[in-house]
Amino acid sequence: MSNFKPVTIFIFLLFVSIAVKAQDISPYKFSLGLNVMSYNQQLPITGSDFNDNNYVANYINGLVFKVRNNLFLWRSGFQYNRYEDNNSTAECATCPQSTGKYETFRIGAGFEKEYFYGKVRPILGLDLFYYRSDYKGNSAVGTANEILLTNNRNGAGYSPFVGIKIFPVDFITLTATTSFAGIWYHESIKSEQVSTGIRTTTPGDYHYDSIFNPVAGLTITYNFGSQD
Repeated sequence: MSNFKPVTIFIFLLFVSIAVKAQDISPYKFSLGLNVMSYNQQLPITGSDFNDNNYVANYINGLVFKVRNNLFLWRSGFQYNRYEDNNSTAECATCPQSTGKYETFRIGAGFEKEYFYGKVRPILGLDLFYYRSDYKGNSAVGTANEILLTNNRNGAGYSPFVGIKIFPVDFITLTATTSFAGIWYHESIKSEQVSTGIRTTTPGDYHYDSIFNPVAGLTITYNFGSQD
């Protein structure tokens, strides 16, 4: 009996999808969107100020392109985020100071499905993507023991998402989504002690991490192209 409710919901959504297949759900075949804001969880970088799973806002950080058929919108796009690490004024004599730059990039493709076709539409979807992040920074305690640190990650991931679409006019769409992302990646870490020139390389290793994005994206989309 515990699986009855999810199965019922799935069957209902499937019925709605079939029922509306022949409807003119949109007069436009293509969509091009600008991601104007996101509020995402970060993967931590040990030895930097980004050492917690913090949530950070970014603005004007991605594009998405979509192609519509009667059932789905097939989508592809990218997102680039840049964070500044600037804790150059330590809170105490033994507290570390750190500065640096943390960049993340993802490019991928997937699909989304709209329900209850009207001016306001719930959506479900899934993206698969390539992921990369680069951190370059330095840390020190006082004026001694300054360490230069680099952290590079390359991997792939998946991201199911839910959201809501609003059509103020038929050729403009406002979309807000929430997502979960699972990422497999290879991580390479290098550090150098400035005073001695000693360099340390941590053997590369593979990891899996997951993050939650309360606002995966707020997107403004322009719809164009005839369905004929």
